[in-house]
Amino acid sequence: MKFKLLFLLLVCSFFVVASDVVLVSLHYEDGKLSLNNKYNLFGYYPDRKIQEGEYYLAVVSSKNAKIYSFRFDVPNRIYVDSSSKGGDVIVLNKVDFGLLVPYFEEAKEIVIYKENEELLTIENPKPERNYFWLGLVLILIILIIFIFWMFNRNTYKNKEEI
Repeated sequence: MKFKLLFLLLVCSFFVVASDVVLVSLHYEDGKLSLNNKYNLFGYYPDRKIQEGEYYLAVVSSKNAKIYSFRFDVPNRIYVDSSSKGGDVIVLNKVDFGLLVPYFEEAKEIVIYKENEELLTIENPKPERNYFWLGLVLILIILIIFIFWMFNRNTYKNKEEI
């Protein structure tokens, strides 16, 4: 029973698929955006079903077509509760934040706009592929399955002998 449960857990885990994403690290100061850094990662990006904000990010292909886009706001507000005043908002003039964007092979650049004015253009980085870890994990999974199979086989043989 435990073997079947473990096998089911392993099979179900293959249906969750991560993808290549780009983490764009931005700096906001007195109304101006600048790029801190960009990172290629392997993970998940938000679905962006709610799109509000004065800034607009677009992933542009080499044919100048928009592949992916969303709206966002700079997270420069802190909401504070106080027992004497009720609530208050602190607006920061300077803040660092990041945006997760899906990676597209055909993308040329990532462009950030504010009110149809282009503020920032970021070259789309190519991800480095490292299949060593993938192979190592695959071999480890096969080894674990083999060990459980051998253990269960020996357990059933011992039960038959008794």
